[in-house]
Amino acid sequence: IVHGNDMQERAMKQAAAQAKMQHDYIQEAAGTSGGSADELAKLADLKDKGVLTDEEFAAQKAKLLA
Repeated sequence: IVHGNDMQERAMKQAAAQAKMQHDYIQEAAGTSGGSADELAKLADLKDKGVLTDEEFAAQKAKLLA
């Protein structure tokens, strides 16, 4: 109980770090160009791994196919 705020701060820092890692990974994966089919496969893999939500996947797919 005494250290409750410390636990919350650590959890928030961990969540922020995880979000940054996810963002960096998505940027890295999206930055390589190997054709539309290859990019779609990478996006699908990210979605399957839970890195991308259905909405994020759909948005990235729409950008790729536009």
